[in-house]
Amino acid sequence: MPLLGSADRYEALSSCNDSVVYAVVSGFVEKKQKYWFPDYLYVLEIYWTSKTTTYAKRSYSDIITLQEQLLAYFSEKYDAGLLKSPVYVPRLQGKKMFRQNSIDLAEQREAEIQNFFRELLGGNPLVSSNKIVIDFLSRRHSDPTPSTSGGDNHVTSGEDDDDGDDVLFDR
Repeated sequence: MPLLGSADRYEALSSCNDSVVYAVVSGFVEKKQKYWFPDYLYVLEIYWTSKTTTYAKRSYSDIITLQEQLLAYFSEKYDAGLLKSPVYVPRLQGKKMFRQNSIDLAEQREAEIQNFFRELLGGNPLVSSNKIVIDFLSRRHSDPTPSTSGGDNHVTSGEDDDDGDDVLFDR
């Protein structure tokens, strides 16, 4: 019988022992497109067990990919007998053919993403400390950072290109 803390049983725990407490969607911004139809990036405010807060910009497609990776990962672990019970991963509606992106659709998806992260991170602790989740929500160069200017609560983009972000981001 393996020890409770064996690496093969609990590989979902991150190496830094930091996990996500919760994540909220604090808005969305239009992503500059080369084609006619706009796409949107959703701004996530992430609260960590280390008592830090970070911000991330992720597309709906990115979040669908996260969902698919988690479903495959936990399904594989359960099928291999490494988990006693299946791990719940909430489902997103997904993209639909011939559905044009619009602000109305972005607002609907904002609420859907909010519910997704609430259910995802409010459930099994194996999820909030999972490497897939940690990597997805960890800071990237393109993610916004808190502004250090004059005491306002704006965040800056961290990108040097002009991607047309709205007032959520300082330039």
